[in-house]
Amino acid sequence: MQFHGTRTEQQQLIAGRRNPFSSASRRPAVRSHQQSREGTCNKALYNSGKVSEIVLPLDLAQPSGLLEPLLSHLADNHDSRWLTVVSSRQEAAQVTRWMRSSSIDGSRVICLAADNNEDALELSSRALASGTSHTVVSWFLALEEHGVLQLEQAARQGASQGLAIRSR
Repeated sequence: MQFHGTRTEQQQLIAGRRNPFSSASRRPAVRSHQQSREGTCNKALYNSGKVSEIVLPLDLAQPSGLLEPLLSHLADNHDSRWLTVVSSRQEAAQVTRWMRSSSIDGSRVICLAADNNEDALELSSRALASGTSHTVVSWFLALEEHGVLQLEQAARQGASQGLAIRSR
């Protein structure tokens, strides 16, 4: 799993201009959005262009029992694109630590850190629209209906799926 904290690195990754993994044997090159549509993209594995939401209670410190199997399945997806995880800078270290301690294959995951809720929405939208990620999992403090609509539009554009996780 790679953590990319600078805005420039994040923008290059989202745009598909930068492969964060130096060894070609660890991860195939990122395919373009059109190649993924025509190639090994198995739409039966997921609903492209859709955004699902999970609402967790605030006191759930580590949602590993609920999310670990889901994220592990997404990381093992046979689509050649990335699983991208977007979280706040404050939670990024905890999320990264949690994912490393689980059974999730980190070689297929990109972690991006957002400065605030608006940045998380922007990073998630750009990652979905670029088509370089098969799924974008995002943690939000709050997510309004217009934010969900923005994510859905971006997911349709990039033939990706989104998973928005928020607390109440």
